[in-house]
Amino acid sequence: MSHNPASSPRRASSSAQGPTRTGVLKKIATAIGAVLVALVISAYGIFLVIGEHTDFGRERVVWYTQACGVGLVIVAGLLIACAFAYLGVWRAKRDVDIEKYNQRSFGIVVLCVTALFVGFQSISGGLPAFRADQLSRHYFTRFTREASDMTDLPAGQRDQLAAELLPDLIHRVRALRADGGRTIKHLWELHDGVRVESVLMRYRDRTTLCVSSQAGCGMACPFCATGQMGLTRNLSAAEIVEQVRHAAQASAAGTLTGGPARLSNVVFMGMGEPMINYRNVVAALHRLIDPSPEGFGLSARAITVSTVGLVPLIRRLATEGVPVTLAVSLHAPDDELRDELIPVNSRWKVGELLDAAHDYFRATGRRVSIEYALIKDMNDHAWRARLLADELNARGRGWAHVNPIPLNPTPGSIWTCSEADVQDLFVDTLRRSGITTTVRDTRGSDIDGACGQLATEVLHQERART
Repeated sequence: MSHNPASSPRRASSSAQGPTRTGVLKKIATAIGAVLVALVISAYGIFLVIGEHTDFGRERVVWYTQACGVGLVIVAGLLIACAFAYLGVWRAKRDVDIEKYNQRSFGIVVLCVTALFVGFQSISGGLPAFRADQLSRHYFTRFTREASDMTDLPAGQRDQLAAELLPDLIHRVRALRADGGRTIKHLWELHDGVRVESVLMRYRDRTTLCVSSQAGCGMACPFCATGQMGLTRNLSAAEIVEQVRHAAQASAAGTLTGGPARLSNVVFMGMGEPMINYRNVVAALHRLIDPSPEGFGLSARAITVSTVGLVPLIRRLATEGVPVTLAVSLHAPDDELRDELIPVNSRWKVGELLDAAHDYFRATGRRVSIEYALIKDMNDHAWRARLLADELNARGRGWAHVNPIPLNPTPGSIWTCSEADVQDLFVDTLRRSGITTTVRDTRGSDIDGACGQLATEVLHQERART
């Protein structure tokens, strides 16, 4: 039997090295798979903790975990495919039949692509894009989440789709009407029993909703009913948007006196400090502003976000690309008094706050509203009106608009609204100094109209019954 000594060492070498490298690559592939599983489990645990202890929202936990899983599948698939490709090249260099390894590499790539497809189907719930578009239009255009209204969806899927994708987030506890039916104040209960308020108001030229962004408030302003409640939690973006949907639906149905109307304005001046719930408020703003089917299609200029003065977040909001109107709850032009009325003023003084507000005007072109609750013998002096005018004019003309607000007293409070003649002098002083000034039209004084009053009153009634 013939023997070729020259070829024997090479074959022996190939025979010796092949299984070793193949074994190493198989171990690498196995390790990648194990790491993938561990990372997905870890991601689920992390997102679950975040969902339980923050306003991240439990409904997002599964979505984000699945997204991480898909991303890790992609990475793992590429690594495994590269490993098999490397093995194929290495085999080719040693005159070994490469076809088998090419088939294996191709099989791995197909497997990864399949896993990617299945993963994305899992994330979307297998829902075709046009079905999602239909659901979105029902919600943002027809203001409904009722499956029975969605006749363009398959009858066998309506209930499931509506329940899973448009869950029932808020429930009406009480609705009070005032101002001849042109104002309705709602008390809502959320899924965890927390309660918030919203106020729907019809004016001659617009219909406005005052929306809550938090349950309670942590700013502790002594003249504010909500501030005395303390902060329970932030509202999710969906809970904020649901208040708007209910208001849009009520307006279109003619619930307010005067017949059907279009909800045109939204002000974040209900319960809570919107800037503390910054991420969810900005997400809600996009749903309000974006056109259908992504949102309600409201004008950014018709939306107002109020703040007591969190300077860094005012500056951040100016960069978001959502040029809504900024309202600054000032209530005093001097630090000595504002430290007492607005505790956060101890961190950001009046000068810093007005500088940030003026920069917001320059960045967005939106005139800033200066909110000023007139409190008897506290901040309603004519000299304070002159000081306020000086502070505003020092930063330019025409960039701010002052809204003096007759204080809506809360039961048991020492704070009361200014006398009519004092209010008139305050307003006249501002106008003579060149400041555009409009006294706020207060609504709902006969139905606990101030933020937090209705929630507090209902809570007291329920405790009394028990």
